[in-house]
Amino acid sequence: ATLVEAMALLRLRAPEARLVIAGEGELRPALEAQVRERGLGDRVIFAGFRRDLDRLLPAFSIFCLSSRLEGLGTSLLDAMAFGLPVVATAAGGIPEAVADGVTGRLAPPGDPAALAEALADLLRDEERRQAFGAAGRRRFLERFTTDHMVAETLAVLGEIA
Repeated sequence: ATLVEAMALLRLRAPEARLVIAGEGELRPALEAQVRERGLGDRVIFAGFRRDLDRLLPAFSIFCLSSRLEGLGTSLLDAMAFGLPVVATAAGGIPEAVADGVTGRLAPPGDPAALAEALADLLRDEERRQAFGAAGRRRFLERFTTDHMVAETLAVLGEIA
């Protein structure tokens, strides 16, 4: 809902911006109603559950995760692995992955104006999008690959054993 509100705010600043929401869930009917109420039907696409995100992600300019609560978010890590610049909320474990101003932008959870501002800034700056995307991919490879996480888990287990 925060991201849909951000899109409503972004409409005048970035009329070319479109939002693709991938996934299914109990919130979808409420989000579809919110999109209709805000007059965003021509800007928001509900893609549903997808098994081909590896083909879709490279087509996007920015990945946005607007969670209010989040452990870390594997979708966020997927986007970083593909070198997408990220705009996300500073909820839960997200700041562990997204370094604000380095690998992406962080906004306070539940703040559509701040989210819209971060999206608008990146939409206007292709060079920064590319830099954030490259830095995010490096961060993913350094910290979030399966091999790295298994090694870290084994190290912790070794310490407590």
